[in-house]
Amino acid sequence: MKFIDTCGVLLFINRRDMLRPHYNLGNKPAESCVAKNEKQFCIPMPALGEAVYKVHEKCGDNADEVLEELNRLIRTNFLRVRFINNPSKTFQIAKQLSSEMKDDRDSISPMDALILATAITEQDCYALYTTDTKLILDTRVQDVISDSRDELGFQPMHVYDIDDILRS
Repeated sequence: MKFIDTCGVLLFINRRDMLRPHYNLGNKPAESCVAKNEKQFCIPMPALGEAVYKVHEKCGDNADEVLEELNRLIRTNFLRVRFINNPSKTFQIAKQLSSEMKDDRDSISPMDALILATAITEQDCYALYTTDTKLILDTRVQDVISDSRDELGFQPMHVYDIDDILRS
């Protein structure tokens, strides 16, 4: 299973998202933005909640249209909502990520930590796609993912830049 974080969902559902020009996505629907072999993504429940909140916060009069696109992508199974599979372990990992991954320049937000922890504790998850370079590049994050997946007896999982799945 491939998971996607909030920023990726917003790229897919909001055709006016500020990152769309950066990725050369224009006004295309989500299915036309991704490589042909990328037909389905899992959206962790925390990312779904955060996406709905951000749509209402940033889209103003356009919010209903953006939320309808979110509903369409869920109905067509392009996005599959995933609930927190192992709450105790998920929250433990999220706490570790948000409290230990702080430095003088950046930290992982509690919401990003919960989204990542939800993916980590999903046995069949092998990838999380994001625009967040902290999650992609921080070796401490990679160590937590590796250690947690090993402890759970799961196959490896990696965090990738969403650009890896987008069509240019």
